[in-house]
Parts: sequence; C-alpha cells; structure tokens
Amino acid sequence: MSRELKEKSIRWLLTGVAFVSLLSLACIMLFLFMEGLPLFADYPLWDFLTGDLWYPTSEPPEFGIFPLIMGSLAVTILASCIAVPLGIMTAAYLAEIAATGRQFYFQYTLNAYEAEGLEPGLPSLCRRLETFKRLADTIGPQRVIWRYDPLIVGGRLSTDALLERIDRLGRELSPYTEKLVFSFVDMYRKTAAALHRLDPAYRAPTVDEMRELARGIAALNTAWPHRLELATCAEGIDLSALGIHKNKCIDDVLIRRLCPQDALVQAEMAPRQQLSLLPDREATASAPKDTGQRTACGCIPSKDIGAYDSCPHFCVYCYANRSEQAVRANLQRCRQQQPEMRECLLP
Repeated sequence: MSRELKEKSIRWLLTGVAFVSLLSLACIMLFLFMEGLPLFADYPLWDFLTGDLWYPTSEPPEFGIFPLIMGSLAVTILASCIAVPLGIMTAAYLAEIAATGRQFYFQYTLNAYEAEGLEPGLPSLCRRLETFKRLADTIGPQRVIWRYDPLIVGGRLSTDALLERIDRLGRELSPYTEKLVFSFVDMYRKTAAALHRLDPAYRAPTVDEMRELARGIAALNTAWPHRLELATCAEGIDLSALGIHKNKCIDDVLIRRLCPQDALVQAEMAPRQQLSLLPDREATASAPKDTGQRTACGCIPSKDIGAYDSCPHFCVYCYANRSEQAVRANLQRCRQQQPEMRECLLP
C-alpha cells in the first residue's frame, strides 16, 4: 500500500472515530439533559446557575453550580495563558524563518536511554516526543529527520532491548517523519572512558550485532504506521541488502527537494558526471563530497557553525565535550558576550 493511500485510510479512520466520539458525547448530553430537566419544575434556573451551595440531599436541597462554572473557567484560562503564547511564538518564529526564503530541515536525535542515565541533561522522553510531533506538524515531516544515535550495547542494553525501544518510538514517530537514521557508537578514548565510568559493560556492537540490529529495525519498519526510509550515518558496514543505505546529514537530494524554485541551489547541487577511463565502465553521476569529513561520511561540502565544549546536555557518549567544567565556562563566556542569548543557555 502506498504512503498516500495509507495516509488517506488513516485520515478517514480518524474522522470516523471522531464522528463516533462526538455522537456519543451528544447522546450523553441529551440523556443528562432529559434526566435533569424535571428538576427545574421545582427549582429556579437562576438559582441553579448562580447558587454557591451543592447539597442535593439536604432539606430543602441546594443545587448551585456557580463555583463549578468558575473553577472550570479558571482552569481553562490558566491553561490558555500558558499554551497559547508558546504556540503562537513558536509558529511565528518558524514562519519568520520561512518568510525569509531560507529552507531548512532538522536532524532530531531521539533515543530511549532514560533508565540508563546516558542523557542526563535532556528533557523527559515524553516531552521530547511531543516536541518532535509539534515540530513536524508545524514545518512538515519531510523536514524532521529522526536519528537514533548512537546504538550502544552492554549491561541492560541487549540487542533485543534496543529493538524494543526503537519499535516503541517508531510506532509513535513514523507518522511525523519520513526517515530514520541510526549509527553505532564509536568508542573513542574519551567516549569509552565516560561510558565505562557509568557501566564497564558498555561497548560498541560487534559486526554480527550490527547486522542483527539492522535486520530488526528493517523488520520493525514494515509494521509501523508509516514505513520510513532507513539509513546509517558514517558507518563502513554495507546494509544495502536490507534496504538500508548510507546517509548524508548534509543531503544534496533533500536540499534540492526543499528548494525546487531556487535555480542556484539546483545548479550547485546537481550531480557531477564522472567519466571513467576504463572501457567497460559507464560514467556515473554523484554530488561533491566533503573531503574534510570521515571517509564513511557522505555529506556534501558545508560550513559547520557548531563548537566543541558547548552542549549543556552532557550525554555520556558524547565526544564533543571535554568536561562539564569546560562547557560551563564556555556558556558563561557566551552569556557575557551575548546577553540576548541568556535564556537559551544553561543556567
């Protein structure tokens, strides 16, 4: 079944469920109204709406619902005061970016390592899931790429446990993205030391475990609400037989797709013909590769505006932070130099 047909089927299903829910609610309200209507033969409607006492078993009974009405209004107003400004500001900010004509997409890493404490500075998994969905609803699922990165084994993190967690996330996230990118942890000396301080059993998957995880993810993908494109990031292992290709975080194909009317982007991102001197090999077309990256990285040339020792999330597996002290010193320096970013940085 095609993605478009699946989306239409789900849309009709949800519409039907919503209609049944509304019909049920209407029937409940009608029932309550019909059952409560005889009360007003003996009890004034004005007293019912404005009374502040509710003692239905007293003599005479009191049926005032004014406190209930005001309580409901207060809760509604408070919730609106919190949710509406946040929603409007987020939408306005993204709309402002879009209005400049600049195109963008997000690489959104969403792992399930809460129980292990591997990502101590992140919001709760529930909150991150909700943010992912809201972001995709605002800018479109093609602009939000889900990354499960990195995959770590050892201790409680068996291949089966990892696959169970990925499946749980995939069932929630697949309607909100088009692609899942995953990679296996690289045990740099700094990364290995940090992981082993938390649990000496943590390690990189073996080649057999990599293939087991890849087969499992490919199988899970077929049962998710929306089937995703699967890719690995900067991995030497070939998983193409499973339908898993090598990813480009800086992706010329996606950039061209997001900028169909930009002639400059289309020209710059167009695949280059590469002629072969061998008589039995045809010319191939490919985009230029960023030679400053790792050999297994497929990204096209780009400018990285990030910096080491600047992330306040303090993920244990991260190789980009030397220490928490270095991060806090950098963020304090940034706060002093750029006061307008104070609220965006670590307190």
